[in-house]
Amino acid sequence: MADNNIVTNTKKCKSCDSEISNLAKVCHFCKTPQGFKNKLYNFLLSYTIPIILSIISIFQLSLSKLNYEESKQKRIDADIIYNKADNVLKESLQKAENLEKDVNSKMSSSSEKINNILNDLDNLKDSFAKEIDIVKTRNGIMSISDDAIANMNKKSYDTIKTMYDNEHANNELKTMLLSEVVRIKNSFINSTRIANFKLNFIDNVDEKDIVSHILTTLLLNDKNWQVRARSAMILASRKDIKVAYSLYNCIENENNLEVLRNCIKSFSSLTDYKPNDVFDNELIIEWWAKNEESVANKLKINN
Repeated sequence: MADNNIVTNTKKCKSCDSEISNLAKVCHFCKTPQGFKNKLYNFLLSYTIPIILSIISIFQLSLSKLNYEESKQKRIDADIIYNKADNVLKESLQKAENLEKDVNSKMSSSSEKINNILNDLDNLKDSFAKEIDIVKTRNGIMSISDDAIANMNKKSYDTIKTMYDNEHANNELKTMLLSEVVRIKNSFINSTRIANFKLNFIDNVDEKDIVSHILTTLLLNDKNWQVRARSAMILASRKDIKVAYSLYNCIENENNLEVLRNCIKSFSSLTDYKPNDVFDNELIIEWWAKNEESVANKLKINN
């Protein structure tokens, strides 16, 4: 009886088949609940949780797939945006490159135009400088010529003549100088500046009656150019070798163009020298060296 009681007081665990107390609600070996509720619990524990986990897994998988699709779409959208941005950037770079080429071309063209303008300005500057130099030269030459005409200054005339005879003078300068030489000569060819001047300083003596040696003395020594010029004019009718020598001496040394002009005219009248122009003093000197003796034989000496 004792053995039957012991047997009836135990039962096997529904999970691990271990002998446990008949009153035990939970197996103290595997910790599995016993009874109907425990069966429901075990069923739920055995099937519900895996199902839930499966559902959760399926949800997570769906969610992952959804995220993947969303991420894929975002990547596609991002690729589209990137491609558009890349195309825009390429177009912008191409436009920038074309703009740069256009700007460089325009700058090159502008630079060439500027260089041409600068060259034109340099040429214009050189032309102006040349014109200014020409004007200065012309004014200087005319100033010298004006002095020769207004003040009858032979030195000024000789300066113009020497400049003209200079073989290194260019054609433009020679043209200016020749023009001034002609202008000076024309001022003395057919005019006289002593038309109303008379040698009336000797009482009751007409100037035509003044003896030759007094006239030659006045010609060579008087400080008044009008006296010298008038004396030279009167001596044209005195056929005397001493007069010829005096006139020749005056031609060599006289610095007043009016006096020189009158000396040359009177010398030509006495010696039959044929002048080439109004101021022919250089040729006269050459001519006199060859013809002095013959002239002296023709002219008598009047005391």
